[in-house]
Amino acid sequence: MERAEQSDLIMLLLNLSFIPDSVIGKLEDFKHGWQAKFLQLMDDYKQQNYEGSWRFQDPELEEAYIAECQKRRLENKTLVDDRAKDA
Repeated sequence: MERAEQSDLIMLLLNLSFIPDSVIGKLEDFKHGWQAKFLQLMDDYKQQNYEGSWRFQDPELEEAYIAECQKRRLENKTLVDDRAKDA
């Protein structure tokens, strides 16, 4: 593994919880050049799972996420009850 690949692997491991299981499951190994395969798998995932364009987190996206969470909380009484028990 080359020096740049090591730092790429560290970044992948640090962000592993945000990478979809279906993408990680298709990544067979970390041999030289694995980043190209990973990039292709992520691009395929984004095309199959997102309507509109992919974008990084911004204030508008955060507001939409909060609104979606609040909507789901109202629709799911069990979630509301569970959250109340935590407080």
